[in-house]
Amino acid sequence: MIGPNARGIRRPVGSYDRSILCLNCERDFSHIDSEAAEILLNNFENNLIPFNDQRDKEALQIHGKFFQPLKKFLIYVLWRASASELAEFSRIKIGPYEDKIKYDLQKNRLFTSDEYSFWGYRVEKPSATLLPRKLPKSDLLRLNYYSLDLANYTFQVKIDSQKTPYPFDGFANHQNVPFLKFEKTPDNTRKAMARMTQDHFKTFGQIKSLKTNINK
Repeated sequence: MIGPNARGIRRPVGSYDRSILCLNCERDFSHIDSEAAEILLNNFENNLIPFNDQRDKEALQIHGKFFQPLKKFLIYVLWRASASELAEFSRIKIGPYEDKIKYDLQKNRLFTSDEYSFWGYRVEKPSATLLPRKLPKSDLLRLNYYSLDLANYTFQVKIDSQKTPYPFDGFANHQNVPFLKFEKTPDNTRKAMARMTQDHFKTFGQIKSLKTNINK
């Protein structure tokens, strides 16, 4: 995992549980953390691509080539939390996806835009780094989404066979990897995401507009 000494970002899933990894898994998955650290920590600023409106202050984007390694990192974190026997992860259970994700990672699969889709935002002054948690289905159109907080980054990850719902499909199908940008962690990230995306839909391209019920 991204470690506690990596520029102030603590390991996102807390305690280390070596019992869930075999030697082959350790070797097969060793690159996932390092690639995520390069993207999110070491080179994020260098990887930024300006939008058509370079004055946009509420959104960021990096190249679409980073979708695959970020997806692998996010589902790897969730897989480890689900497979762990540690009490702090007892509420993270992804069922049959536990075996599927392990297989997908071992085979180094390339995922479609809909598989394990995610959207993320970056916070300049985060309030806390939290353990992975499952989000209420009522907040996310009855689909299984999980939230991962990595200090300055938060990701909402879909672990569900259903299609990515509107408006999240705009993030999943974007040509680059977009992030919303907040000064502080908002109280209701979904409403804040809807408002900001509505204000800046032209910047995102594929995200044309948001239905009014997304703000309820």
